[in-house]
Amino acid sequence: MTKKEKPKTHFFITAVESKEDSYGHTRCWGYHESFQIAEKEVLKNFGDMHEMMYDYIVIEEHCMGILAFTTGFTKWYKWNEKQQKYKSTKIPEWAANICHWGIC
Repeated sequence: MTKKEKPKTHFFITAVESKEDSYGHTRCWGYHESFQIAEKEVLKNFGDMHEMMYDYIVIEEHCMGILAFTTGFTKWYKWNEKQQKYKSTKIPEWAANICHWGIC
């Protein structure tokens, strides 16, 4: 691969259970080559990602390979109980310095 070639990436979808100022269980739901498809599945709660416990979803972009380097792109969603769906949100403070949610 030359410097001009962009590495192939995937967008991992991971559900995160929040606890007081921290996080509990996580579950990686899979990945897609397209952010748009990954986000579409989160917004429609495909396969019941919420499972009555996962308050947040994070989509992270990782380079493919043995050492799955992050590109730094992440997008967070929070469960909206009233609307029964995930809505885009900012990263929770307790998650600010954590990466590789879906592949750790």
